[in-house]
Amino acid sequence: MLVRLARWECKPEAQEEAAALFEHGALPILTRQPGARGAMLLAEPDGNRRIAFTMWEDEESYRAFVESDAMREITEMFAPMYAHDLQPIGTDFEVVRWGGFSEPDAGPDNRSC
Repeated sequence: MLVRLARWECKPEAQEEAAALFEHGALPILTRQPGARGAMLLAEPDGNRRIAFTMWEDEESYRAFVESDAMREITEMFAPMYAHDLQPIGTDFEVVRWGGFSEPDAGPDNRSC
């Protein structure tokens, strides 16, 4: 499993719109992507920093998404909300162990990645 964290600063006047756009714009696109396992939008309390957290079945699925029109569409829909017109900074992580209370779509024999 692969996790991508994309960090950016949101314009203060666009914070509510960004949350709604994530829910009604980005999530429907992400759910249609092969290998997408989940996504969250994180917000710094009382601040402008945001993190988009996406989980992918494997690196191949994630790389296919990065090269897709869907990725470009999501990036473009959020572009007016990026403070200082700076694009998100992305970092990829491999999940080596799952420590949550439940693992999405995991069978009894798949407790760690």
